[in-house]
Amino acid sequence: MRLLALGLVFTLGTAQPLGLPISGWLTVPRSIPLAQTVVMVCPAADAQCEGQPVARQKPRGGDNRGYYAVVGLAPGKYVVWAFQDKDGNGKLERAAEPYAPHGLLDQTTGKLERIPYEVEPPAFGVNLSLDLEGF
Repeated sequence: MRLLALGLVFTLGTAQPLGLPISGWLTVPRSIPLAQTVVMVCPAADAQCEGQPVARQKPRGGDNRGYYAVVGLAPGKYVVWAFQDKDGNGKLERAAEPYAPHGLLDQTTGKLERIPYEVEPPAFGVNLSLDLEGF
């Protein structure tokens, strides 16, 4: 009976994972207030983040750089996007609001491409920039 009770406690103790984090910094040009920005995390299957994000968060910081940390994610692959939330509704309006993924740098121009790449939590240093010069 003791063994059964210990096994039950062990099972309950491992059945509730704490979740995994994705974190990093968002840099914005001086023309975009950091307080108007949102970072969102979407499943990699929705790489353009057109469906419902898994998480949305406003970065914390000052002037043109803020830190974000999304915690409690299940294991899997995700993409991370940032955007200026001009209307304050927390949703990306692609036609009216600047946006950018955590993506790749074009080796020839050094500019960020709007092609996100996948990250698997725990992932730290997933940095984003809304410096969209050239887009």
